[in-house]
Amino acid sequence: MKTKHKRSFDLLSGYDYYCPGTGGLFGLFGLLLAGACIGNLAVLLLQRFAGAHIAATYGTLIAYPIQFLPAMLYAAAKSNPFGGQDCVKVDEGRFSPIGFARLAMMVVPVTWAAAIICEPSGLLLPEMPDFLKRMMESLTDGPLWVSILCTSIFAPFFEEWLCRGMILRGMLRKVHPAWAIIISAIFFAIIHFNPWQGIPAFALGCLFGLVYWKTGSLKLTILMHAVNNLTSVILSRIPKFENCEYLFQAIDNNVIFVMIYLLSVALTVLFCIKMLKTDFTK
Repeated sequence: MKTKHKRSFDLLSGYDYYCPGTGGLFGLFGLLLAGACIGNLAVLLLQRFAGAHIAATYGTLIAYPIQFLPAMLYAAAKSNPFGGQDCVKVDEGRFSPIGFARLAMMVVPVTWAAAIICEPSGLLLPEMPDFLKRMMESLTDGPLWVSILCTSIFAPFFEEWLCRGMILRGMLRKVHPAWAIIISAIFFAIIHFNPWQGIPAFALGCLFGLVYWKTGSLKLTILMHAVNNLTSVILSRIPKFENCEYLFQAIDNNVIFVMIYLLSVALTVLFCIKMLKTDFTK
């Protein structure tokens, strides 16, 4: 009698047997760059055969997933149950004693708070170049569904898979958790390819890394990433915020902004302390 094996449709479990070290980190980064080149070529072909308007409007839908495809194929090939590496789940999910639902409700406001804390970092940098501003605006100026799909679904899934599911998970086996979180956050900042996004990405990456280290849940970090990006997309469509680079520019009362900022700092600190003091189990 033949034994039936259940087929897994979990997209993440196929990477459980690959934990990249330092060499794997650089290898994945190189493959990401190669994927970006292939994605840009695909957009050029779309422009050649479908026109500039179609390419500008929908090109990101094609280029963005392609950018991560070489790294994902490589990691999947390296994840071999018979290759000698232990199984370390990409999405383990240790939620007790708080529970997934309560954690999800906790990380949403903390993500907003952390984003507010990061705002002053932009004031320390020179003004963003015009070409980069146009590139950033192009991500939210198109059809709303395209913006949401690219920034709030594609980006959280692919970037969290790479930065937390691969890089942080691999580094946690090699170095102290604090260093592993910092390394993965630096990687997260670098793949944004500009300091105006990179500095906030590093800070948020540390927060995401803390959550992933303690809970082993990629679902939570994807949620946090999606909340941050979706909030940016929504605010860019609101007239009061669309021409503001920073929240304080949309709030006329400086006292109110300072209160919001201090509350954000307090909320983020209390959350981090709670995470550090809690021993999470399945």
